[in-house]
Amino acid sequence: MKTKALLIAAVIAVLPLTAICADDDEPALCDVIENADLYFRCDTPEFASELDERAWKTLAGVYIKDGPPASVGNPELSNTIWGMDYIDFGPGTLEVSYWDGEWCFSGAGLTEVMQMDSVSADGKTFHTVNDWYPLTFRLEGEYLIIEEYGERFYKATGPDCHMRFLKKYVSELEQ
Repeated sequence: MKTKALLIAAVIAVLPLTAICADDDEPALCDVIENADLYFRCDTPEFASELDERAWKTLAGVYIKDGPPASVGNPELSNTIWGMDYIDFGPGTLEVSYWDGEWCFSGAGLTEVMQMDSVSADGKTFHTVNDWYPLTFRLEGEYLIIEEYGERFYKATGPDCHMRFLKKYVSELEQ
């Protein structure tokens, strides 16, 4: 009996995510992605400066330490400022957001509130400050590097790449 249960669990684990449905009424992941913003209206924040607005377009988003995960858990979509999106990547997630004239960098149970000090001409390097120290964030392709720590984060989603990770994940399942 135990062997049969383990075999069934193993088969379920290797089935593609888009093929697993609790019943016929539950949509496949590709349908969830396609219809996610059907009733959602994106609303950009009020920016304190043109600098914040320029930075938000490329810096805001959800990042994952070191690189994209190999799979997703239960892909429930969340309401983000750029649309409905999957943001639950567990430990190692960094969220960069902008609210009421302040930048928030949240991850590992901590939130840093910063002010945007400068953005490079190419819009890929961001220098921030708070009362204690500065931080420099640099975008390299799909990755964000925090220069002071040498840490690298994969950008899973944001206003400039709505549902990047989920769309990439589903396209790889379909191949």
